Amino acid sequence: MTKRNTVDIEHFKNINGFVYSFLTDWKAKCEYLLSNIKQIEQYYAHKTTELYYLDGNTFRVTCIPTNNKYLVGFSISAVLQIYDLFIQVSNSKLCLNCLQFNEDNVSNEHQAFIPFEFDESTIKLFPNVLPTNTINQKIAKNLSFIVLEYMLWHEVTHLWEGHNHYTQWRVDSNKKLSKTEKRALEWEADRLAISRLMLTYRIDERIIPIFELYYQKKGNDADKAIFNTLKSSPRKYIRSSIFSLLIYYWHFNEPINNDYLDSDYPKHAARAFYMIPSLISVLNHSLYQSWGVNEEEFMNDIAIPAVIEAKQCWDEITCTKTATENIVSVFSNRFALHDIKRFEKEISRITSEIKHRL
Repeated sequence: MTKRNTVDIEHFKNINGFVYSFLTDWKAKCEYLLSNIKQIEQYYAHKTTELYYLDGNTFRVTCIPTNNKYLVGFSISAVLQIYDLFIQVSNSKLCLNCLQFNEDNVSNEHQAFIPFEFDESTIKLFPNVLPTNTINQKIAKNLSFIVLEYMLWHEVTHLWEGHNHYTQWRVDSNKKLSKTEKRALEWEADRLAISRLMLTYRIDERIIPIFELYYQKKGNDADKAIFNTLKSSPRKYIRSSIFSLLIYYWHFNEPINNDYLDSDYPKHAARAFYMIPSLISVLNHSLYQSWGVNEEEFMNDIAIPAVIEAKQCWDEITCTKTATENIVSVFSNRFALHDIKRFEKEISRITSEIKHRL
């Protein structure tokens, strides 16, 4: 990540106001999230973490540690592809049913999903499909923010937990990471991304009412949108998170096959599956006792319905059986399940080494 490949979003102000507004809101949300979570995870407060937008038309999110700060880079294309994805998802009736919105207030327009191709010229035309109703647009933005926040915490985990330094140390020591170890670091980043996703919601439960009162008194709406995305109940937020992250993973269309163990990264179908036990583990923590979500309720009333409806929604809007095939691949090829079992042992050893080195 260099100054040469970073993008100043002011560049889009006169090119596409819709794009400029979304990029501005997401960057502001990032700054808010990072500021809040440091109140809890004070160990990481000695370095600032900053978000940058990157150029190029590839789906790219990256992280780099420097001497005095951590840098997280989102390509403009990645951010807008996520938004484009959920703009089209929000038009699905199944999406609205899953998230329990009143169907009388939303548009149910539908067409087969066609990914937007991003380059200098087409970005001016973004989005190619726009919800005709403001509620649909809000749904698309909120689901996009859930996924983008998850992506943020995944990269932040690599930085804050010392994964980058550890990887570089292994390279410098001529002891390159094995593929199993590389996948273990990705599994750990996914696991802690889920944990931090729930943690920031838990923090917001207390912070948002304070900001609402402040803006109500001041009569200033300039930043209110930043705090207006996580005001649903915990159960609805968990369900929305499962739904949106499943769609995100399945949109890569990366089922598990026989070359799984040759990959540096877990297949996206496997990562979608692992999200469920990760959430169970998080919700068992005492921090979330006040939510009163036990494991039985989580599985029967939140997770299973969200998985079924996300599968139906994604199969519907793609006019394929992609989601179904991704789910089946997890259980028909046992590589990922065995990999998850190995992960706990591997990451325990790696974490111990990181603490020793840092």
